[in-house]
Amino acid sequence: MRLNKGVNINRVGLRFIIYINMILHLGREVNRFKNVVGKLLSRKIFNFNEEDSLDYAFFHENGLFSKTEAIKKIAREYKEGAEARKHLVMLDIGCGTGEIDEVIQHDFSRIIGIDCVKEPIKKAIAKKIDNADFLISNAEKLCFSNESFDMVILINTFHHAYKSIPIVVKESFRVLRRNGLLIISEFNPFNPIGLLWFYFLCPVDKGGRMINPIYLKEIAELTNGKTITAFKPLSLSFYFEYMAIYQKIN
Repeated sequence: MRLNKGVNINRVGLRFIIYINMILHLGREVNRFKNVVGKLLSRKIFNFNEEDSLDYAFFHENGLFSKTEAIKKIAREYKEGAEARKHLVMLDIGCGTGEIDEVIQHDFSRIIGIDCVKEPIKKAIAKKIDNADFLISNAEKLCFSNESFDMVILINTFHHAYKSIPIVVKESFRVLRRNGLLIISEFNPFNPIGLLWFYFLCPVDKGGRMINPIYLKEIAELTNGKTITAFKPLSLSFYFEYMAIYQKIN
C-alpha cells in the first residue's frame, strides 16, 4: 500500500480554487461549524460515535474551540473515563517556547516538553512553569522509558519534519501507557485559505509540507493505535486546522 505523505501544490490555479471554494461552500460550512460547536459543548469524546468524533477532530483556531481548549477538555474527560487516571503525565513533542504548556499546565500533574532547537527551550524554561520540565531532545529517539506518559501531543510539529512521521509516531506509542492518547494538530491541507497561508504568507513554515490526515490515520493504525477521530476531508474545507486523536490499544 502506498501512503500519501503530503499534498503537493499547483500554485498556478491556487487563487481560482480559493475563490470558487469560498463561493460554493462557505455558507454551508459556517452553518455546519455552528452545529459542530454545539456538539462539542454538549458531548464527551469517549461517548462519541464515529461521525461525532469526526466533528471533534476539526476546529477553527480562532473560533470557540481552540487547540488549548481541546487538549484541556480531552484531559478532563480522560480523568473521568474508564481509566480514571487522576494524575496525568504529558509529553509535548516540538514544544517550542512552551506557550501551550503554560495554558494547560493545571490539567496535568506533570508536563515534559522537548524540542530539537536550543533557543525556544531557553524561553520555555524562563516561563518557570512549576510542573513542567523542558529538554533538548530528538523525537526520533525519545529519551524516556516505555509507558511513561498518559498523553503525547504534537502541535503543528510534523509539517516541519514530515519525513520523520512514521518513526516519531512509533516512538510516541512506545512511551505511551496502555490506552494513552496521541494528539496531533496540523494545518488542514483541504482548506484553500490554509494553503495560501502555509505556502505563500507564513515565513515560519517555509520549506514545510502540509500533512494529509488520512496519512496520519494509516500510520497510527499500522503502529498499534486505535483511531478515535475519523476524516472526511472534502466536506471540511472550512476548517483551518485539524486535530487527530489516537489511542494506544496494547
